[in-house]
Amino acid sequence: MIGLDLGRLRRRLTAYRDRAVAAADGKIVTEVDVDAVYRLLLGRAPDPDGRRTFSSMVGRTPLADLVAAILCSEEFRKSPLHDAVARREGESLVAVDVGDGLRLFVSPNDSSNSSIYRSGCYETHLAHALDEVLVAGMTVCVVGGNIGYHVVRAARHVGPSGRVVAFEARPDNVLLLRRNAALNALDNVLVLSFAVADKRALYRYVPAQGTNGYIQPLEISTDPAADLCDAALVQSISLDDLDGLLPAVDLLLLDVEGAEGLVLRGGATPDRGSTTGDLHRAELRPA
Repeated sequence: MIGLDLGRLRRRLTAYRDRAVAAADGKIVTEVDVDAVYRLLLGRAPDPDGRRTFSSMVGRTPLADLVAAILCSEEFRKSPLHDAVARREGESLVAVDVGDGLRLFVSPNDSSNSSIYRSGCYETHLAHALDEVLVAGMTVCVVGGNIGYHVVRAARHVGPSGRVVAFEARPDNVLLLRRNAALNALDNVLVLSFAVADKRALYRYVPAQGTNGYIQPLEISTDPAADLCDAALVQSISLDDLDGLLPAVDLLLLDVEGAEGLVLRGGATPDRGSTTGDLHRAELRPA
């Protein structure tokens, strides 16, 4: 058998990845790009479903987004190349000015928050709406805090007399969110490392693009050891579990990759004063 220099392979693949992303900067996807990215990163031609999915990017989406989508796909995560070229969103952090005297640590490798790295902005329509709604003294609950853009802005608005409680399931995001609160000297932020659902349970955490991800019910087959050996597990709690631990919440902000209904079902117990029972409803419209 021919010997394989894994270090050399890792360096070459990392260089290929970096060149692909660099070439993608400012370029719009073409049909040729779809084939090339598949062959380079997945080692095969696009299947019909994949071609239909990514052909929708042709002529309208930056090539960097196509590269990032393939790098974060489940197929790539399971490929032998993953460990050599997968992005490390927590590396090479840069402190970026996000306005109002606030700064945020963000990685240039984080495709989910690339707009923060480039311009210091993120979901501007929601940010503007929150600017209009939040006042000093409010208690804000953020479910799905990610790295903390809306968390730190909300904490600045509600001030020392207010409070922001942020839930985040992804462990490396939790660390970065806490760093960002500390970077801005915000003592009114409480970061809780939990997923939020309709019950207390263990869920499987599935990383998605960039620093995003989602939870799945934990299904165990006849071989628990095999199922759990490499599983990323997170603990969930419900909003009702927080009864008596938190003051009445004035505004609830959800960003949980489509699991918003699961969160709300865990905060609607009718026979006791649930946390969400005291919510003041604030309608947020795009600016």
